Amino acid sequence: MTSRIFAVDNPEGVGIAKQNMDNEQQAIWGKLNDTERLAKLYAFVGPVPEMKVTQEDRQLSFDRQQTTDDHLMHFTGMVTDQNGTVYFKTKNSWGTASNKNGGFLNISEAYTRLNTIAIMVNKKALPKEISRKLGL
Repeated sequence: MTSRIFAVDNPEGVGIAKQNMDNEQQAIWGKLNDTERLAKLYAFVGPVPEMKVTQEDRQLSFDRQQTTDDHLMHFTGMVTDQNGTVYFKTKNSWGTASNKNGGFLNISEAYTRLNTIAIMVNKKALPKEISRKLGL
């Protein structure tokens, strides 16, 4: 049986959806106390393989209240890591003191896919064809 470590926001300012743990990793994880588990969960040494997010993962995260509808993030740009992985640069509503990057987070596509419930876009940012179809 494998277990998932779902999305992680950490003090380093990176949001990732870590990959599945195999049985050996799960056994190691299970032996950690709460303090050790949190330290390991929020540690960010560098890019790691991420989980392939499915609709079932999204639903499970929502059902467990790991994904909620009470948090907003403002996407301000995109950045790329040394492996070519694209991250969305976001301004976190928790404020500038929430991490060492002044409240900005770089969140991966997998993290975004797992945790996004709704997206709001200024109508001026829509392609003209979509605006026309929507009657804007």
